[in-house]
Amino acid sequence: MIKELKEEILLKEKSITSVEFDGEWYFKLSDVSAYLDGEDLSDVKTVVLPVKSGDAKFALLDFIKEGRKKTEKTDFDKKIIQALNFKPERKK
Repeated sequence: MIKELKEEILLKEKSITSVEFDGEWYFKLSDVSAYLDGEDLSDVKTVVLPVKSGDAKFALLDFIKEGRKKTEKTDFDKKIIQALNFKPERKK
């Protein structure tokens, strides 16, 4: 299941390092990836910022959402969605 990302949730999450700059929040990409159970975020646009533990990649929430890789639906998932959307009155 894909976790929904919201700024309020990420800011409350203690395991995610966040930095505010010029009124926008940047989140440490490795922390967000761990929060998303190791999801691949390699396509996310990042900026390197200095933090206590050294330089790290940070990104805006919008960039993280854009860069998340969508998992391809299996044939079974596609058939289930098709069945759920079936309307007999359309079939004539």
